[in-house]
Amino acid sequence: MGSYDQFDYFTSLLYKDGYTFSNFEVKDGFDVNAGTTYNYNKNLSFSLKAENLLDKSIKSLYANRTNPVPSYFSLRDEERAFLLSMKWLF
Repeated sequence: MGSYDQFDYFTSLLYKDGYTFSNFEVKDGFDVNAGTTYNYNKNLSFSLKAENLLDKSIKSLYANRTNPVPSYFSLRDEERAFLLSMKWLF
C-alpha cells in the first residue's frame, strides 16, 4: 500500500499450499490483486481494482454426497475480475 500525490495504490499476493485429502489432491494456488485510486478532490475519487490477475486462484475442496460413497471435487474460489468505482461524498 502506498500513496503518491493524488494516487493511492495497493498490491497483494495470497498463497495457499496444496494438500491431499482422502486420496484427492488440491494443488497450490495464489491470487495476485492490485488497485489504484485517484483522489480528484476531497469529495470525489475514482478507483480501479483487479482481482486474481494471473487467473491462478486458490481452490477449495467440496464433497458430492448424492451417492452412498462421497466423491470430492475442487472449485476456484475467485474468478478474474476488474472493478471500476466512483466515490462521491456529499
